[in-house]
Amino acid sequence: MLRGANSKHMKNQANTGAVMVVDDITDVHVAVSRVLQRSGYAFRCGSDGEECLAHLRNGFRGLILMDIQMPSLDGWETIRKMVAEGLIAGNLICMLTTRPTPGEAAVGLEEYVFDYMPKPFEASQLLEVAKLASDYLRPPSGPPGAA
Repeated sequence: MLRGANSKHMKNQANTGAVMVVDDITDVHVAVSRVLQRSGYAFRCGSDGEECLAHLRNGFRGLILMDIQMPSLDGWETIRKMVAEGLIAGNLICMLTTRPTPGEAAVGLEEYVFDYMPKPFEASQLLEVAKLASDYLRPPSGPPGAA
């Protein structure tokens, strides 16, 4: 698990509780959306990296659950484009994959990944990651300057 990745790229910004799953397998969208929607999370889907980038360009900010192996633009290339386009801030990325480890393609991108969750995963794991991300992304409460 990569929880605790370098947080300088993961600043508190609005839209907490929002989750986007980016996976080319429709069954993953259905399963993840059922779990998250029952727990009150706003939910979006993308079938590849290009759809993910389109949601980000349109203002999505929140947790991104992203598959590594996808057609056209894989998860790692999507992260590279997010960095290049300045779309990292306000988002936390959790990689979803059947691979047991991130592999060589992840080199240099570790600081942008909040977590790494091998498939299959339990609903409780998904909800734990969603809660951690939501708590992290939640804007500070109280008056300005309050600690």
